[in-house]
Amino acid sequence: MDTVQNSGGKSMKRIMWIVWALAVVVFFADWSFVGLSISNGNYEITTGIYVGICCMVVILAYPFYKLFGSRCPHCGKVLYKLKLRREL
Repeated sequence: MDTVQNSGGKSMKRIMWIVWALAVVVFFADWSFVGLSISNGNYEITTGIYVGICCMVVILAYPFYKLFGSRCPHCGKVLYKLKLRREL
């Protein structure tokens, strides 16, 4: 039963990475299109802005998923990967 639970977590991480990579590609393609539209004098870019905002939400949500999505397979405790250094 542990192997099923662990493989499910790995596949979810892979799916999240694919969704994040797709959001990055769509974001750059969308803003390229918006830039070309503006340079041609077409200022109707509302749809492009909404697509860009949705992509940015996905792009910015991915690090938080990586930060808080890692759990110990034995106790379920959240494993933080962020290390804060204190320099004097």
